[in-house]
Amino acid sequence: GWHTNTWKANSQSTFSLEQIEGQKAIRIHNQAQNSGQIFSNHGLVAVKKNHRYRVRITYRTNENTEGNISLRLDTPSHHAEIFTVNLRPNVSEWTPVDAIFVPNSDGKLNLTIRNLRGISGNELLIKQIEVFALETYE
Repeated sequence: GWHTNTWKANSQSTFSLEQIEGQKAIRIHNQAQNSGQIFSNHGLVAVKKNHRYRVRITYRTNENTEGNISLRLDTPSHHAEIFTVNLRPNVSEWTPVDAIFVPNSDGKLNLTIRNLRGISGNELLIKQIEVFALETYE
């Protein structure tokens, strides 16, 4: 499942699922501070060592909103961030961003999407989240 929160004291963010141009989208709107995020906590998908995966997020922003997506591989004994991809600001059209990775162990993939701007009116919109298995590296 998905969770929402803010990670800074005195932060205020609104999270909503809305119809935008006839399609559902997640809206992360920071009203105070820059700390609104949505994240998976129990694994979006199981991934295997030496297999190649692509995570694709389709997003757009209002104003100068900046954001990022972080991938994390959770194993029974370890929680390791794989890497973070920054989202470009001022993206007025729906735009895909891809993160391709090869895990070094079996585990569960988790994802965090953050709105990194605290100025009122800045919003990050997410239309689609996809995970693809690509190929195996031995």
